[in-house]
Amino acid sequence: MIDVVDEAGSPTMAAFTFRDRQGRVYPNPARRLAPDFFFHNQIYRAQGESVTLPPGDYSVTVTRGPKYREQSYELTVGSHVTQQTLAVRLKGCWHYESR
Repeated sequence: MIDVVDEAGSPTMAAFTFRDRQGRVYPNPARRLAPDFFFHNQIYRAQGESVTLPPGDYSVTVTRGPKYREQSYELTVGSHVTQQTLAVRLKGCWHYESR
């Protein structure tokens, strides 16, 4: 399950990229449906939504656009795990200026 909140602690949506140790992107881009397109590495998930991953080790990057810092996480999915939570608190880029 995805537990993603913005810098104020409010539930939100973010872009997630999951890669295994060989650099392969998950979930498989060829099997995606809108809003997760096959030609993007990232998928979009909101607070409380989930991602199905096979057992293994993953590097995860998370962002929510130019006003937020990209964050990186390491995630291990065990072979007997039925559900686990990835908790993300997004961090804003305070140096961002709109013109």
